[in-house]
Amino acid sequence: MSHSQAYALHEGFIASARASSELWRFAVGMVLAVLAYFLLNQIFFQIVYGVTAVNNQTLLEELRTGSSPTAMYLLLFSFVFMSAGVGLSARILHHRGFLSLLGPVRLLWRDFRSVSIALLAVMAVVFVLPPWDMGGEYVPNMPLSTWLMLLVPSLFSFWCRSAPKKLFSVDTFSNSLPRDSNHQ
Repeated sequence: MSHSQAYALHEGFIASARASSELWRFAVGMVLAVLAYFLLNQIFFQIVYGVTAVNNQTLLEELRTGSSPTAMYLLLFSFVFMSAGVGLSARILHHRGFLSLLGPVRLLWRDFRSVSIALLAVMAVVFVLPPWDMGGEYVPNMPLSTWLMLLVPSLFSFWCRSAPKKLFSVDTFSNSLPRDSNHQ
């Protein structure tokens, strides 16, 4: 892909933000997204604590240490509210839908497939290459059946944690900054 093609793709991605690219929107958007994240997180954990009032101390300790699958799922899922904050900011300040932050769906899936295939290839190479013991003896932390049962929800929870980080990146918010027309 040539340099100009890459910029054309990026331009297509940020075109819908151009109409409302002002510095004050950037600042207010960051504040709004952070406030929404904190508020929604507080509400979420208050509900969780209220529902589990009988075992509250146990859950608190598990959340602090990440010592149970339930605690890890709750912690990872709580990052969804960061995406909600960014989506709220985009909707209110830029009149853009949440999906516009992800770019064209066709390109999103194409890039997802490309990166997934590359990641699987790297993982396969790492698996095949020595040292096979990774410096120590393998000790199972849980039975294989339990691990397999938790795999899909764990991948979803990890996605809930990773996706907001990308959405909240300066790269996404920098699209709301005014651009110097002389800088190309």
